[in-house]
Amino acid sequence: MAKRRLPAETERAWWALLKSKDRTFIRSMKDWKAALADPKRNPLSGCDPKEVKEFTRSLKFRNGGLAHADYGAAARKLTYVEFKNLWAGFGLAIGLFADHDGYRCESKGTCTASFEKICTSNC
Repeated sequence: MAKRRLPAETERAWWALLKSKDRTFIRSMKDWKAALADPKRNPLSGCDPKEVKEFTRSLKFRNGGLAHADYGAAARKLTYVEFKNLWAGFGLAIGLFADHDGYRCESKGTCTASFEKICTSNC
């Protein structure tokens, strides 16, 4: 099994992670669904199926990584550590998450302000 990289703390590290061949973080909807199906990796195991479905529907991936997510419903059910681990699964350290928090991916390359959403520079 490949050694898991630490989540990206900076934009530069995020882009390096996206450009890498590292398959230890969630890069696509297929990867996300595999994480949900694995009881040891499921970052939303404490959430109701409705909240998981809502979060899953909001996910957008581009260039081999997360571009957007609406985390509002799921966040209210997670502890801080679970919330931090959710984003680490996508390759984002909590500090880098915070840099992109409060935006949604409106269109390719365009993030606009929006509550309880994240839009990465990968939008």
